[in-house]
Amino acid sequence: MPSFEHEVLVQLVREHPELVLDLVGEGLGLPHGATEVVADSENLSALVPVELRADSVVLVRGPAGVVVAVLIVEVQLDTDPDKRFSWPAYLGVARARWRCPVPVVVITTSARVARWAAKPVALSPTGAVFLAHVIGPDGVPLAEPGLARRHPELAVLSLLAHRDAPEALPLGRAILGACRTLDHDRAALYTDVVFSFLNRAARTALEDEMNLEKYEFRSEFMRNLQARAIQEGREEGREEGREEGREEGREEGREEGREEGRAALARALIHVLVGRGFDLEPRHHARIAACAELEQLDGWLVRALGATELDAVFED
Repeated sequence: MPSFEHEVLVQLVREHPELVLDLVGEGLGLPHGATEVVADSENLSALVPVELRADSVVLVRGPAGVVVAVLIVEVQLDTDPDKRFSWPAYLGVARARWRCPVPVVVITTSARVARWAAKPVALSPTGAVFLAHVIGPDGVPLAEPGLARRHPELAVLSLLAHRDAPEALPLGRAILGACRTLDHDRAALYTDVVFSFLNRAARTALEDEMNLEKYEFRSEFMRNLQARAIQEGREEGREEGREEGREEGREEGREEGREEGRAALARALIHVLVGRGFDLEPRHHARIAACAELEQLDGWLVRALGATELDAVFED
């Protein structure tokens, strides 16, 4: 299941293809005088029984409406050996179809992945190689807060690339301010990005302005996770435990309800962590199973909705 971060980046490049040209700048030697930049179908399948589907395909048209360059855009948040075979295939199929320069642009917010993606791919014993054009954190400018209103998509990408920088807090605050002037869907998504990916210290600073614990996520991805957590955790668990205890009026009923609530909160916590793309190790499952306090599980659940690192969820 693609992570929220991957889906955000793919949506940015699909809906705002001009953002890719802003990032690559003059580094690709593309023809000058482009009059139109549009997103095309991501399907690059050739007449063979193999489907090739890139994250985004950006067409650059010249003055006569002719396609003068095609950018194959891939969002990559981790290494994947298969990509070193599919990326050259993307280039070959697109070059044969449009008969123009076709750079493969890899966007990543990880410096480690950027180094991996930038390595040459040997294509034949004669020395032919494939090179992707990689845009890692160093290739994304650390945006000034004032940019958020003029170019909110670039500001969001900058926040994802530099989420741990001291400048991320004022940038996140500026993005929230710019969201007041955007359409509902963009404002909802970018607000969720700010609260999901700012580091812990920055999020804590923003809690004085917006209560993260009571904040209702509006993007479909995060809203579904939150709804599942509330349904399976707080409502099913805590209310069921309290209600059963009140109805039976005995300690046995309260304890049984409390245990059911604890189990429901534990399930909800695991659902959220897995849904956000974290790989739970046996030690994490053991710690969740061993926790008997509803308040502790509930606190972990709140952290899980916005955590960027797994171990940060369980910090004392």
